[in-house]
Amino acid sequence: MLTSLEVTLTRSGDIGYLGSAENIFFIPDIRHSLAIFLPLICIYILAIIYLKGSVSGEEDNCKKSNDFKFYLRERDQKNLFLVGIIFTLLLNGAVLHTMPGISMMETNYDQQIINQYYVQNYETIADEKFIAVLPDPLLAKSRAAELKQYNLSIFANPDPEPHFLSFYWLDPDLKSASGGGALEAVFYKKDSNLRMGLESMPAIFEHPQGPTGTTMVYENIKIPPGSYLDFNIGLDEYVWDKPESDGVTFEIYLYDSTTNTTHEIFSQMLNPAHAKDDRRWHHFQLSLEKYAGKNVDVQFVTRPNGNTSYDWAWWGDPKVIW
Repeated sequence: MLTSLEVTLTRSGDIGYLGSAENIFFIPDIRHSLAIFLPLICIYILAIIYLKGSVSGEEDNCKKSNDFKFYLRERDQKNLFLVGIIFTLLLNGAVLHTMPGISMMETNYDQQIINQYYVQNYETIADEKFIAVLPDPLLAKSRAAELKQYNLSIFANPDPEPHFLSFYWLDPDLKSASGGGALEAVFYKKDSNLRMGLESMPAIFEHPQGPTGTTMVYENIKIPPGSYLDFNIGLDEYVWDKPESDGVTFEIYLYDSTTNTTHEIFSQMLNPAHAKDDRRWHHFQLSLEKYAGKNVDVQFVTRPNGNTSYDWAWWGDPKVIW
């Protein structure tokens, strides 16, 4: 029972972390610490000692109190040491593996929602994105078409949850800097729980690069009826006291391929280094009813107001909700 408990706790995170059988004897990560054999061998040895002490104490059972504290005081030191070892192992297992397990669960859930979105919109999703569903995107799309034909899986429910699409789940189809140049890697990243002021949320970092800024493009985003764009904007807390910072202008554009037109739907400048009210997340909601039933390209743009010093711009949990 003790062995099963320990192994269960040890494997409570990513199911693939143990690796191959020949690697189980090594300790490449702290999560392997409870999977090696030495603690298990010690438990069995101490269990034998514990059993021997318990058997030898049976003759005195009638003289002992039923009180648990008294029972522990009467135990042999070796037996108490065994209890301490068991408690320590189980406590370490919970501490070392519970939080990573929860984190892995959240990551897997997000990936399942992304895959659900890809399957629902298989006709417009690029092949390279379908690799997340199956290694062979053509096979994945053919199976998605069969599911849709027979109203199976995700297509069995005409209105499946969740009723939103988070851009945090997706990677931009295009990231470009001023003049269409390549965006440097340090100018784009994600944070699963970015705090700004009193609020924390998933966020996407988009530092303006060059005089006209940076653009992130998410292609073929389906806009169901009744949709609106929900998002937050803000500059990193680290730059709030930097006088060199002159702020960032956040802009959002929608490209409609049916009319070959691009529309600006949002523009807002923030300068928290010189405006205290800008030192927080700013929340916005924009109606997308004009684009209902269409697939559009959503463009998130950050532009410098003069210089690019400390232009640490974040988009907070941007998503389409319907």
